[in-house]
Amino acid sequence: MKRFLLIALSLLSLEAIAQETRSYVTETDDYIAWRPDVKLTFDMFKKSTPNEKDTKAMQDDNRKCVPYLGFYRILDVPKSRSGWKKGQFEKAYYCAMFSKHQSYMAERDTFDLQIAQAQWDILELGTRKSRMLLDSLQRQINSDSGRPVSGVVSIFYETASQKGEELYGMLSYSFFKEVILPRDREMYCKYRELLDKLLSDTAPYATSPEEAERFLLKKPLEKYLKPAKTVIGDLRQKE
Repeated sequence: MKRFLLIALSLLSLEAIAQETRSYVTETDDYIAWRPDVKLTFDMFKKSTPNEKDTKAMQDDNRKCVPYLGFYRILDVPKSRSGWKKGQFEKAYYCAMFSKHQSYMAERDTFDLQIAQAQWDILELGTRKSRMLLDSLQRQINSDSGRPVSGVVSIFYETASQKGEELYGMLSYSFFKEVILPRDREMYCKYRELLDKLLSDTAPYATSPEEAERFLLKKPLEKYLKPAKTVIGDLRQKE
């Protein structure tokens, strides 16, 4: 639990910003993006027959369901060089996605459903870490330059993405060892309280409806953008 707390505190180090509101596609028959007003239900687990991997996972993890979650990310950039020169900005999208038809529920066990929801929330916190890092870098560079600067997101996209995925992996492992394997309901309640606080404190960096629609429609939302063919690698120095 202490390890989880230390890792999670990194989410709270940056100042929050407001999100825009608008009607977007956030759910299809196959997928649903994380939303603060949406909670997992038994009926969302639509896979009717488990495969060998599902069965082994349930046996190894001592549980009765297999939620299929995805850390979705993509970078869209201006279509032309002239777009960059005109000051058009690239956009990075992140999404904590739940796949309905790839998620299996053997029994309608309430505790297993609560665990699956917590795992989805932990994934969401990972995506928020990536957004927070990119936002912090963009605002800092804009401030230093005295004007909006394009290209910042492209340069740091992979670094921010990997940091978010790493946070998700570390928090997931801690939750797995302390809650899932021992099926410890008391420890679950402690994690649930902490997750709720972290989700509340980082709410401005939540998966946005715009990001959800970008992944569900599988195409850029802006006419001047296209998916980046290549990205700059992780800029952190390797030890």
